Amino acid sequence: MLSFQLHSTTGQITMDFFYLSNLILQSTLLKYKLIFTFYIIICLIISVISIITPIITGKFIDRLVSAQSSEFIIHFYLILISVSILNFSLGYINNLIYIKLQTKASFDLNRDVLKHMQKVSLSYINKQEKVYLTQRINHDSNTVIIFCINVLQYVVINLCKIIVPMTMICRFDYRISIVIVVMMGIYFLSYTLLKDPLFSNALRLKENQAKLFSKLNEQMEQVKFIKTNGLVSVFTDRLNPDFASVLKSAVSYQKINSAYSGLDVLFFLIMQTSTFLFAGSGVVQGKISIGEFTVINSFSSIIFSSITYFFNLGKNIQDTAVAYKRLTELDSLEDETNGSIVLEKIEKIVLGEVSFSHGTKTILSQLCYSFEIGNIYSITGSNGTGKTTLVDLVIGLFIDDYAGKISYNDIPINKIDMYYARQLSIGVAEQEPVLLSDTILNYLAISNPLVDETLLHRLITNLGLSDFFATLPGGLNYRIDEKSTNLSGGEKQKLALLRTLLKKPNVLILDEPTSALDKKSATALLHYLQEIKKDSIILLITHDPIIIEGSDYELHL
Repeated sequence: MLSFQLHSTTGQITMDFFYLSNLILQSTLLKYKLIFTFYIIICLIISVISIITPIITGKFIDRLVSAQSSEFIIHFYLILISVSILNFSLGYINNLIYIKLQTKASFDLNRDVLKHMQKVSLSYINKQEKVYLTQRINHDSNTVIIFCINVLQYVVINLCKIIVPMTMICRFDYRISIVIVVMMGIYFLSYTLLKDPLFSNALRLKENQAKLFSKLNEQMEQVKFIKTNGLVSVFTDRLNPDFASVLKSAVSYQKINSAYSGLDVLFFLIMQTSTFLFAGSGVVQGKISIGEFTVINSFSSIIFSSITYFFNLGKNIQDTAVAYKRLTELDSLEDETNGSIVLEKIEKIVLGEVSFSHGTKTILSQLCYSFEIGNIYSITGSNGTGKTTLVDLVIGLFIDDYAGKISYNDIPINKIDMYYARQLSIGVAEQEPVLLSDTILNYLAISNPLVDETLLHRLITNLGLSDFFATLPGGLNYRIDEKSTNLSGGEKQKLALLRTLLKKPNVLILDEPTSALDKKSATALLHYLQEIKKDSIILLITHDPIIIEGSDYELHL
């Protein structure tokens, strides 16, 4: 889980950007500390160059006014061109470092959140819109990482760009410095007044955008259904309420954002007129040279730009607080129970008065049963009687959501490392399997990288897949496309069955394994299962009389 904690005061999120940056630095960016340190050093050099350049320009102007010859121009030209080339080169290098750092750190944070979500209760995940969650995690992770890298970079740089130029301006006219300090106070006051509306409006906008994105994805996910039933207008109209919510929240957010950002124009006008008034008077009075006036004017612009950065940082903090809050909401979800006991071999699975419900609907009620090694069990019953739910309970997918007791080898399932058990000892072939966009061979090897080639060719023959592979370009190296649309339903089911059998699991669970097989292949599969059952517990969800008859026991729900 992420090592984040969000401070809350009277229900309102408060987030000091140094605190947030430090958290991200420790949890994600620290692994890239060398490249990040190098990145900051280059940024500081670039900021120094930006401060030095106006001084060089000012001296050039003063020399130009009083010069008797033009020889010095070449000297200043070479200095400026050298500084410009250095600045360009460092900027180019820094941009490359930034994109590499930001991409890696964002991916790491994305991966950490997703890894945590994969350990959250399946009951919770099933209630969520997956596209919404994915978009939310990706967007918020990128927002937080980009913010933190920029803060750690630009806070130091812009502080330098305020302190150093102000110190030098004070030498010329302290009144300009006073104006700058007053403006900074007004900036801070403005942020204090507007930060809460910025946060609440940004949060509302992001939530509505994520929901609209989910509905947009639905349009493409259900294209076949839409075409089949002539529902083009109906489905596009489904977007209207969510779009209306996005539009309303976007307008509301833009109003407060415009009021916040619009102060820049006023403050820039005040600073520029103050500079012209005081520094201009100094030139007329002979206290300040034209070159020094140019330096003061340039420094004023630099200071204003840096103050504006901190002013806008306030808004960015609130925008990032929204993303940060949404990430911590996901991070605060508890992991499902997973014990520490590792079972190398499962001899017996016992269900004692197991009950399970979906909402108010009872799926299983006080079921008692025992599955033992060396037997094949057929699980039968009409649709909706809980056959698949029973299997999900047996393998611990709803480990915190049932009543009763489930044990392996007389050990309660909540004390067993079920992630390890499902990885190495349990194999499941679903009736509607999930295939990966990869080669068939890589898909088959995902559960067991050391594929038994002898067993593979035997199963291909027994399952009637020889002709199928013979027609594929590349055979086992044929690539399954996105969502496996280049395979039929029966072919997908056979491949899932093949993958599960190659895993050689201790507990083998097959959902309607013969629905895609002809009678000969079904009989061959049954013979193979009877051959391996001495070292396995085999559960078969089935309606096939051949399988039921060949099983040792039938559990009818």
